[in-house]
Amino acid sequence: GTLSILGFAADSTARKAVAIKAARVTNNGKSWYLFDGRIRHLCVTIAGSHKLERAAVILSWLSCLVVAIEDIYKVEVLIADYVITFLFTIEFLIKSIAFGFVLGEEAYLKDGWNIFDFSILIFVWVSYMTQGLEGHLFRIFRS
Repeated sequence: GTLSILGFAADSTARKAVAIKAARVTNNGKSWYLFDGRIRHLCVTIAGSHKLERAAVILSWLSCLVVAIEDIYKVEVLIADYVITFLFTIEFLIKSIAFGFVLGEEAYLKDGWNIFDFSILIFVWVSYMTQGLEGHLFRIFRS
């Protein structure tokens, strides 16, 4: 069921966290050519946490709920949209700093689900920037 899926996803991320600590990291241990040391170690710890994976799943369900509420009641829940987008962006930043963005064996963009998530984030942010506060062109993809 759902709990076993959550456990599998968290175990996968935990293995990546261990691998990133143990393996030689490209770019002299720097992620994004900027982050190493304390910041990267903190991100590795958070990204390897079961709590981050569970929070991401809950956030995904919450996003679906917000879209359903908007469709059913014909109201816009803009603040919820922005908060959810912001939290997904934070998740992206944590994981990409922890594992590297493109370079390295465990890089963020070497995982299919992360590529999917990143694509959606790009669409949502472009939508916000090009259509202002009413930019919901790509909301269906987020859910």
